[in-house]
This record gives sequence, structure tokens and C-alpha cells, in this order.
Amino acid sequence: RANADTEKLSLVGRFLLKSVLDDHPTGPGPSSFLLEFLSGAHETRAFRDSHPTYALQLLANTDPVIAQSWSNLLHLSDDQLAATTLTLDAFDDALPDDTLSRANVSRAVVAGCRRTLLTDR
Repeated sequence: RANADTEKLSLVGRFLLKSVLDDHPTGPGPSSFLLEFLSGAHETRAFRDSHPTYALQLLANTDPVIAQSWSNLLHLSDDQLAATTLTLDAFDDALPDDTLSRANVSRAVVAGCRRTLLTDR
């Protein structure tokens, strides 16, 4: 586009350059999360505790194994979640070390997606 925001174009260029330098191919096009991030919608749209499946879809573009594993947690009962011995801080260090439950598993998954997409890549 002739009127594209030059700052955002610069961010895309930096992203692509980093992927080349890190020997991490971007695939056929930029990930959906990159577009969410550049538009500024990632916090309000992608990382909502009430809708963890969208965050998982974005994560699946970069790490489908972890996305599937975390998706499976959303369907477990309290007893099954407790049996995993996972705690919230396993998904993000900023969260407490509370045991996973139906009441907090969505929060944990979204926090893990946020951490993985924003800081671990």
C-alpha cells in the first residue's frame, strides 16, 4: 500500500531480518500473531482469558505441539488437572504457584501463549 505506516513496515522488516539471522524460517507469510501484534490488537483480542482457543490458534502457527498439549488441558476435570501436578507458574513465572483447576486453566493457558509468543521467540 502506498500509504502504509512506515513504522509498522519497519517492524515487519526487523521481524523478517531476525528470522533470517536466527535461521528460523517464517513460512509462506508472516504469522497471524505478527499481524495481530503490529495492529496493536494482540492484548485485547488474542490474549483474553475468557477465549483461550484464539491464543492457542496463534500459538499453533509457531508451536503446534505445545498448542495441542495446552488445548487438551482445557477439557480436563479438576481431578484430572490436579493429577497433572502443573501449577500456574509453569505457564508464566509471573503467575502464582497455585495448582491448575477448571477455574484457572484458561488464565494459565493464555498467559503461557502470551509468554511464548511475546518473549520466548
